[in-house]
Amino acid sequence: MSRSEALTDEDRLAWLITLRKLILKWPLYDMPKKSYVLACSALKVYYRQILNGQFDNDLKINPLGNTTDRIIFVILNGDQNIIQQRLLNRKGHFMPPSLLQSQFETLELSEKSEPNILLIDVNKSILEIAQEILSHIKNF
Repeated sequence: MSRSEALTDEDRLAWLITLRKLILKWPLYDMPKKSYVLACSALKVYYRQILNGQFDNDLKINPLGNTTDRIIFVILNGDQNIIQQRLLNRKGHFMPPSLLQSQFETLELSEKSEPNILLIDVNKSILEIAQEILSHIKNF
């Protein structure tokens, strides 16, 4: 991405496995009132399934069980121009704005069978978005 090249599924796999292993270190069940935030672009259903543990055995990850009941995926959805403007206002991020179109092309909105998806409209202010996410987490 830092070379202005969109990543392939193959490029992302090792990164997704690393994130899944990180999630497995979180005490999700021992401390039910504690929340963690992992910011990443899990744009495809398959990526989110990896992060949830639905492929732990296939990927040879020491499975501790499926975590679909403990993870919320927040998907920011909406007007590409608004997202582009916010991206341009960001300082010090490695992803160049030129890759935004490829991100939109890769994005798979939630299937009805996919658990724990919070779809957020980016037409709201950043404060409203943050408040909606926090409210959802508190009620989860």
